[in-house]
Amino acid sequence: MRPCGLAESRRIVFLLIASAAFGQMPVLASEKQTAGSPSIALPDAGARGKTVGDVVHRTRHGGGIRGRAAKSSAKAAVKAEPKFKAQRKAKRLAKANPSFRPPSQPVSLAVDSIRTEERWRAIQATSQPTRLIRLIEEFERDFPASRFSLEGHKLGTAARRALAIQRSVGLSAEFFDDPVGDAEFRKRLNAAVRGDSEAAYRIALAYRSGTAGVGVSFQRMEQWLRFSAELGSGKASWELAEIYNVGGFVADAARFENKALELGYRPGIRLPTRGY
Repeated sequence: MRPCGLAESRRIVFLLIASAAFGQMPVLASEKQTAGSPSIALPDAGARGKTVGDVVHRTRHGGGIRGRAAKSSAKAAVKAEPKFKAQRKAKRLAKANPSFRPPSQPVSLAVDSIRTEERWRAIQATSQPTRLIRLIEEFERDFPASRFSLEGHKLGTAARRALAIQRSVGLSAEFFDDPVGDAEFRKRLNAAVRGDSEAAYRIALAYRSGTAGVGVSFQRMEQWLRFSAELGSGKASWELAEIYNVGGFVADAARFENKALELGYRPGIRLPTRGY
């Protein structure tokens, strides 16, 4: 039995490194393992083709190539996790609220825009104050974020004021649905309901002269002069004062004359027929 010296050990280590570098273990004919010599495990045929880097990496990290693959799979799982998490969240929301639409299924903006335009055109074509108020309220409820929201709010305020004036001057709701007058008359009627005092004054003049497709009507003339005056027309207020003065309605004449002056109307020299 021959002991293994220091030189012998160094030689064996060198052979191991060389065999790993070149992919094979050289057969040493001159070396024979004797009984009792230290048993050293040598690389087998399956180790061929591996580099020193692989061996060192496997030695340091305890897993070699398999360790690298495991780390790559872990990184991929981390990257994919947010996507799966978002999908699960969308499914939970859809189950809790049937009307919920995930980002991948947006509402068609084109269809919504068409509906908005159609409803707004219906509002624009309406001249009856009561119906106009109802259509505006429904529009604001169904399209709260519409580009017509601000205009619709202002129009609703004007329509409510027109409804109050309509009732105070004695105009019926049916009057606004009566298809009388030419296109210009209907246009002025539509504008008057929306707060245009000059349009209301022109309607009064049409009933005075029997033009614009309507017949002469003193009652309608008076009603629309009052409508115009309540919307802020000093001119209409002054003409009403003249009419009431001639008719002997002194209190009404004084009221509308004062109203005309308050609205900034500047009449000519007063006639001596004033009874007040």
